Amino acid sequence: MITLNVSGQSILELKPSQSMSIIGKGPGQDAAINPYADTDSKAVIENIGKNTFTIRIQDKKDYKKLISVGPSETKELDLLKGYEIYFDSELYAKANLEFMPVNMSDRAITPEDLKTILGNWTGSLTYINYGSGEPYTMPADLIVEQGKSENQLVLSNIYPNEPKANGKGKISISKDGKKLNKEDLKSKQILPDGNIKITTEYLGKDNRKKALIRNIYIMGEEQLIIRKEVKFMDSGNWMIRNEYKFTR
Repeated sequence: MITLNVSGQSILELKPSQSMSIIGKGPGQDAAINPYADTDSKAVIENIGKNTFTIRIQDKKDYKKLISVGPSETKELDLLKGYEIYFDSELYAKANLEFMPVNMSDRAITPEDLKTILGNWTGSLTYINYGSGEPYTMPADLIVEQGKSENQLVLSNIYPNEPKANGKGKISISKDGKKLNKEDLKSKQILPDGNIKITTEYLGKDNRKKALIRNIYIMGEEQLIIRKEVKFMDSGNWMIRNEYKFTR
């Protein structure tokens, strides 16, 4: 049984061994509708029953995350566009589910976001050679330290096989959190694994050609990815120009 009202709130009742998705996939799967499914949204899930149930978050391709929700527990989840929630329960369970739009204030970058990546990292740099157009990968390490203010980080790039290329850089956010390195914030998302994905975009030049340039930062306690993507004005496709991938 599902009761859905116009605010995006539903009461879900799960029978034993039942699986339920927010949009129906076939016979036997009841559905609650996310009215904000065409964009990023939030889901607030409260267990109002006596038994534990689990939530699966996945996109059209594969599973992303599994979350257990015990009696009286409430979970707030960020849903990227195209992601779906599935409820699974071995016993009778009852949940209150509410969908909400993501406010622009939620998208601002904060100093707490930056602190996630402080410390030492090991990984690689892959870039596209301008001459041959072929990708090249080399070892790369990174040391991230606090800058002059809480809104700034200092990056020390270390290339074990090419020490002459070592250098320093910065990540700085504006006071309102809407710019990173003076580039406009396009989106900030909390991924199902808890990592933060920040995307900035600006008009510039790449290989002496006008282009829309997108920088993507995926930041977590154990993973850091910094990727530059380029879309030339005469092309409808994005290409990866370079990508740093670090772990620790």
